[in-house]
Amino acid sequence: MIFGLPKIKFLFSFRPDMSPLEYLLQPAILFFLIGILAVIVKSDLEIPESFLKVLSLYLLFALGFKGGTELQKTPMSIDGRILP
Repeated sequence: MIFGLPKIKFLFSFRPDMSPLEYLLQPAILFFLIGILAVIVKSDLEIPESFLKVLSLYLLFALGFKGGTELQKTPMSIDGRILP
């Protein structure tokens, strides 16, 4: 626990000791498989336009923050020279 808050579990995580069923039941993989199933059965499921806009903004921000924090961890120099 950090600051009294429970630790957040990521949507997708892979451990070498996971069983195939455990791997397939992760939310990210499960939604992907449900999407494939919807295409196969030719479902007429539609996602509202407003929700798609919010979801795309959320994903872009999440990607940006994740990339920024990973970039912050990397050194910005090679052999003592600062990269442009």
